[in-house]
Amino acid sequence: QLWPAVEAILAEEHRRANSKPAFTATVEAASSSQASSPSETSPAGRKGRELQQWRPAEDQLIMEGVARHGTRWAAVAKDVPGRSENAIRNRYHRLKGAERARQAAQSAG
Repeated sequence: QLWPAVEAILAEEHRRANSKPAFTATVEAASSSQASSPSETSPAGRKGRELQQWRPAEDQLIMEGVARHGTRWAAVAKDVPGRSENAIRNRYHRLKGAERARQAAQSAG
């Protein structure tokens, strides 16, 4: 049951990365009310694309693509439509890190 454990780890990482400490909210409230760039006002980000959640099917395509092509990200990206080479590389490394963490937790206890 690899994927439920990986998803749980990634969900916790996402929650931690997106929560703001209380002092950050205070500093943001004290700063000017106008954002300095469009990326700060739009969920679409800097390049006009909205961030999409990763689906388990995409994770599976990435793992299969790496098994088939190795870490030639351009070749792997052809198997995962709508995702950039960098996004795929970053996701692969996240998945591998989560898998290592899960294995370490299992062996520790």
